[in-house]
Amino acid sequence: MSFHLANDLVTKGYRVIFISKDPYFEKPQYKKLGKGELILYSWPSQVKSSGLKDFLWFYKLWEVYRPIASIGHHNGSIVSNILLTIMGLGRIKTFDYHHINSQALIEARGELTLRLRFFFWRKRVFYHFFCSKVICPSYEAIRNLEEFFNYKRGVVIPNPLPDNSHPTQPSSTSNKVVFGYLGRLDRNKNPLSLIDAFEHLADRFMEKKLSLIIAGDGELKDEVKKRVEKNPRIHWLGFLNYQEIDSFYKKIDWLVVPSISDVLPTVGIEAMVHSKPLILSHGCGLKDFLVEGQSFILSKHDSNSLYNALFQSVIKTEDEYVLMSKNSRLAYEDKFRLENYFSKIEGLIM
Repeated sequence: MSFHLANDLVTKGYRVIFISKDPYFEKPQYKKLGKGELILYSWPSQVKSSGLKDFLWFYKLWEVYRPIASIGHHNGSIVSNILLTIMGLGRIKTFDYHHINSQALIEARGELTLRLRFFFWRKRVFYHFFCSKVICPSYEAIRNLEEFFNYKRGVVIPNPLPDNSHPTQPSSTSNKVVFGYLGRLDRNKNPLSLIDAFEHLADRFMEKKLSLIIAGDGELKDEVKKRVEKNPRIHWLGFLNYQEIDSFYKKIDWLVVPSISDVLPTVGIEAMVHSKPLILSHGCGLKDFLVEGQSFILSKHDSNSLYNALFQSVIKTEDEYVLMSKNSRLAYEDKFRLENYFSKIEGLIM
């Protein structure tokens, strides 16, 4: 996402310094693109980019290039935003991304631990004192930013995805439906409730060819594998690398995102790229950009509600399914193309 943005800005005539963790550059790389210049660097430390060595290194970059704006992700924004705020006396625009899901972090640990409290406090200080604005990928994220960090200068710009798919003609029928789940297998992502819902559905529609494909890895892997072994209609593919994602979407008819809370599930946007309609839980930030009933079915995250959502998808006619598939693709083109993201970010930093 950020590298695509860097290339777009360069072709418009800007000079962009892109600091990469992966791939790692031992020496800076210089590239002319259009009227601009792209300069590729990597932090001096490959493990953690927020030590004294990194501050000194970035100070030297500031002396040479004197940037007008900085956009950072995670640890990469700590050094750049703090140093540019101080050296620029508040005149340099500094941005960070709020990707974290605070509620999910608490749920993963079972409680709001002292360590987590310190993490949230440190984030709050950083946002308030060293960020001109904080970019949120969804309205769910901006609500999280305001509630957990009392930060009011957030701006919603959804994460984009490149259009690298080769969509096939929708072909699902109510007699043969394949549901898909792709993502981490942890409590917040809620795969076990989906399995409960699907098993109930499969028992009710024994005459139909219904199946559930699960791809991913995580803390609930062993439990998921046990459930899959008992039901021939459920298939677990394990962890998929990037090259296998397209194949996964070609196998399914519906993508289900049953998360308890999810800022903006990338898998949902990937499914839309591939013209797949969605079943989304109330906790998914993606729902705020879509129209319920057009490209997705909305559900609560409990197994009964998920069952009802799966049931609604199964009883749709072929024409209804084809229309939702087309609407899903159109929603991607309207909301999540790279070009939309480029223009919004350029408007922020210039």
